Amino acid sequence: MADTGWQPPLRDGVAASRVGVHRHFNRLIDFLQARFPQVADWPDRLARGEVLGADGRPVHAAMPCGPGLLLWYWRSPPPEPRVPGEVDVLLRDDLLVVVDKPHFLPVTPGGRHLHETVLVRLRRQLGIDTLAPMHRLDREIVGVLAFTVQPATRAAYQAVLRDRLAHKVYEAVAPWQPALALPLVARHRLQERPGDAFMQ
Repeated sequence: MADTGWQPPLRDGVAASRVGVHRHFNRLIDFLQARFPQVADWPDRLARGEVLGADGRPVHAAMPCGPGLLLWYWRSPPPEPRVPGEVDVLLRDDLLVVVDKPHFLPVTPGGRHLHETVLVRLRRQLGIDTLAPMHRLDREIVGVLAFTVQPATRAAYQAVLRDRLAHKVYEAVAPWQPALALPLVARHRLQERPGDAFMQ
């Protein structure tokens, strides 16, 4: 599949999605409707020029398409309810942005969550299109989250966590139990068994 390296600009803080064609279709619209049967407005999107080829030019519904064709489009999910809480910026410089993530706000777009994510909120708030998370926190978790600013330094920063060069501390808030002898230290280790595809 040809990839020119070009990417469309963000729209309201949201990156375009990419899809590749893997077999022949008589018309582009046939491919899109077969690949995304739940999306009903492909004809309108194509008419508005909102589906782009790998070169950034709008494609049209009747064009033939086959293996190797690369397309860009922007998702149009239903309106998302606002997740309460703000993303507070703790540190911002030319290389990193560090924030305090509120409860129930996903880090990156996915599934039902597109605009109501830490990444999209930050891109809008700070005007930095190149932001990318160094790590993840579950949607339910509140905590400190780091983002890289420059694509050229992204791999080096992500390696800090991947190679365990940074020490992370997790805190849990639990109800008071008067019968519990304190201080109490609990240590846990998550480990994958050989051949397992998920953490045990």
